Amino acid sequence: MKKNIAVNINLKGGFLGLFSSPKNIIKNTLENCNNQGYHFVYALPPNPNPLFFIVQVLCLAFTLGIYCPVPSYIMILEKDE
Repeated sequence: MKKNIAVNINLKGGFLGLFSSPKNIIKNTLENCNNQGYHFVYALPPNPNPLFFIVQVLCLAFTLGIYCPVPSYIMILEKDE
């Protein structure tokens, strides 16, 4: 029997996003899950919509470019029990 989990990987945008590498965030998350016995199955890429774009622009304006929400990846992982 296989056990599946979905992991949401949140990324940062704006000025804070300059100091956090998306590659390292994904790598560290997958390494953590691999240490728990899970292996990677599938990744759902971000799918932003026009409303999300408006929210991004408003957040950038209100925070003076410091923070901006970024669409996140969803990773599907499984392990044998």
